[in-house]
Amino acid sequence: MPISGAIFDFDGTLVDSMPAWHDVTVRMLERYGVPNAEQFFVETESLPLRELCEVLHDRHVPSVSTDDLEAEIKADMREAYLSDIDLLDGCLDFLDDLRAPGVPTVVASPTSSTIASTWSRSFSFTTSSTFCATPKSSVSSSLNSKSAGKSIKVIDTFLQKSPDSFG
Repeated sequence: MPISGAIFDFDGTLVDSMPAWHDVTVRMLERYGVPNAEQFFVETESLPLRELCEVLHDRHVPSVSTDDLEAEIKADMREAYLSDIDLLDGCLDFLDDLRAPGVPTVVASPTSSTIASTWSRSFSFTTSSTFCATPKSSVSSSLNSKSAGKSIKVIDTFLQKSPDSFG
């Protein structure tokens, strides 16, 4: 049966951005004088970005809003995606093999859609793909949230385009 559609996770499937997230976060922590920046990163690494910024604000940087901390990390990560983060080995060839016959693709990920779409433009990925952000907090807390609902709608629309190829 030919492939008529593909859904990908972003980080760990198409790219490995964890080293960049580490470096960007630790550099920011050091800029704000957070003691033991590396240890703080290890303790908060598993948190969604918003929660990490809330903890940082509450414990160490009350003079900077959570929104500003989050915007700062996102801006630094946008730059990292453009300059430091590449597709994992073999992904570009595989994606080209999917694009050639016009196979539609969707990326579903907790990575910010702004960050991921910035990265994906550098690989012309958005010309044949839809990016669908699914924030960790919305997926883990409620499938009825606006973000998760929007993501599910995009994936559902994608699946309806190719109903014969899925189960």
